[in-house]
Amino acid sequence: MKEFDYSVNGLRAIAVLMVIAYHFGLPFTSGGFFGVDIFFVISGYVITLSILHKLEANCFSTFGYFKSRFYRIFPALASMTFVTLAVSAYILFPADALRSAKHAMASLGFISNVFYWKEVGYFDVDSDYKPFLHTWSLAVEWQFYILWPLVVYVLHKLKRIAPFIMLLGILAGWGLAMGLSPRINFVFYMMPLRGWEFALGGLIALIPAAHPLRSKLPLLSAILGFATIAANTAFYSENTLYSPLHAALVCLGAFTLIFFNRRFSQTPLKLAPLQYLGTISYSLYLVHWPVYVLYKQYAFRSLGGADILLMGALTLLLSHLSYKWVEQPFRKPSSFFKPLRKYVLLLIVLLCVALSAYVMQTDGKTGRYGEKENVLIDYFQVANEEYHAKYEGAFPQNDEEQWEEGRHKDMPCTYDNYQLKSAEDPKITQCILSNVQAQQTQKHVLIVGDSNGKNVFEAFQSAFPDIGFSMLLHSGCAPATSKGCFPHLEQQLSYIFDNAPINGVILSARFSNQSTDMMEHTASFLGKAHKPFLIVGATPTLLRNPDMVMLNAGKAIEDRQFTLPLNEAYYHADIVPNDAALQKIAQSYQGYFYDKKETLCPEGLCYIKRSDYEKPLFLDSHHLSEDGLEILGNALKKDQAVKSFLSNL
Repeated sequence: MKEFDYSVNGLRAIAVLMVIAYHFGLPFTSGGFFGVDIFFVISGYVITLSILHKLEANCFSTFGYFKSRFYRIFPALASMTFVTLAVSAYILFPADALRSAKHAMASLGFISNVFYWKEVGYFDVDSDYKPFLHTWSLAVEWQFYILWPLVVYVLHKLKRIAPFIMLLGILAGWGLAMGLSPRINFVFYMMPLRGWEFALGGLIALIPAAHPLRSKLPLLSAILGFATIAANTAFYSENTLYSPLHAALVCLGAFTLIFFNRRFSQTPLKLAPLQYLGTISYSLYLVHWPVYVLYKQYAFRSLGGADILLMGALTLLLSHLSYKWVEQPFRKPSSFFKPLRKYVLLLIVLLCVALSAYVMQTDGKTGRYGEKENVLIDYFQVANEEYHAKYEGAFPQNDEEQWEEGRHKDMPCTYDNYQLKSAEDPKITQCILSNVQAQQTQKHVLIVGDSNGKNVFEAFQSAFPDIGFSMLLHSGCAPATSKGCFPHLEQQLSYIFDNAPINGVILSARFSNQSTDMMEHTASFLGKAHKPFLIVGATPTLLRNPDMVMLNAGKAIEDRQFTLPLNEAYYHADIVPNDAALQKIAQSYQGYFYDKKETLCPEGLCYIKRSDYEKPLFLDSHHLSEDGLEILGNALKKDQAVKSFLSNL
């Protein structure tokens, strides 16, 4: 192996260790997911260099290129998919197993990034129960492979100006990602918004290895490269979603290590452990996430240090086996195996398809439950369908252009899957102003929040029919402008206040596993605007959905009462401290605070079912059922803080 290859291989090891450490929850790795960005830079460099060498030797073959890439990527992916599916079918709860069967097929088709873009984000709570989530990056990489040979061919013809053309493309691609950063899921998952990272690696390949610039300051460049990557890994805000700006810093760190470090022979990247991990880095990446998801589900508790060590050891063992018995035989087959490998691979794919079909045909139950358990599972499925049929709907959706009273009255006005054009965006403001006008009530309250806020919106509508309620909805977002959430919120509220008789504002979100950092800005703004406001506290958010908790506890749907202690064994640990912070913010700006825990978790015991109600209070880990909404609505009518807020409108 050439010296430069050692550096690239060592950098692969650093990238995969960053990702694994982040996923396993190790301290000072909040930006570890940027390891994927480093992989993209490396891929861009390696693939571009390989294509250029073959073009210069006049031996490039499109078929040979795709065949090589296919046998590099697909066999290990297909093998991981089959094993993960088989284990998931009997470890994951039915809803997760069913979803995973669908995701497995998307992964094998290299389109999983599109699936995940349309679902909740990479950083959402539910991500911990998607064993194929990490395959989004392989989909992006394969999509890059399809387009890149033509790009390199054109650049090869341009010769001297090729690096400048590439640099312009990089800047344009990064600028586009920055411009679209409010649509964070789209920017995170879509190949066109990641292409600039591959191109940055490709730029290195376009500049000759003998160029004088590449031998300058090897020690300083290595220090800067490592420092940039380390700083963004260790000190990236845990409350900040993916940022193209920080991704650019990490990618530049990787660029620096590859571009300038060719002759820096003492680089730590040559250390033997890093070389070994770099060699098996692809299998490490494939294996680590299913190990985490399935282990966490099997343990069904918060994971500690011993669990992390065990998961790490299991990941290393399985990755070594995958590299030795899957990657190597398919990439460098023996004379005996070479004519057989396509049939073996076809068999693995057919087994994946058959297993996925079985899981989907059984709705994820896979014949492992008795009648009592199946009744419980079916109840929650039907309850979810009934709830969504009754309450689903918002404006604008599906490219709707015009708010219609008969269709959209009393629905939330949503930022979801919609690119806000300005603070006075006509669709959003039209929705709020039209709702207020159509309600014909003396008092109007605006609710700002996520889907938990929508629960509160529905409870207030039911509890106080004489007051008009409208809502600004952004799923997964606390009611404040932060990365990817509620863009231009304060400016938009100013516009709404100037054009509609809004008497008060309610701020409501999950506030669990969700940042409250920017809430003070919203509260301060409302205080200065002299608008009475009420903050509704955190939702007691289960670590798993209630059907799964009840199954694990051996409970039946007809059991009259089921409670759980509000502790870290069952609930997210940040609920109590977040409520304390929110209450302090409300008091600081003369607002009001309603503690949702007092209703749902009196005296530290949280109701999953209440003896005076027939059905469970929750549909999933944090959304209320119709019975839960009724209980919340009744509690709101009696709460002193709510009464004071409404009387002050």
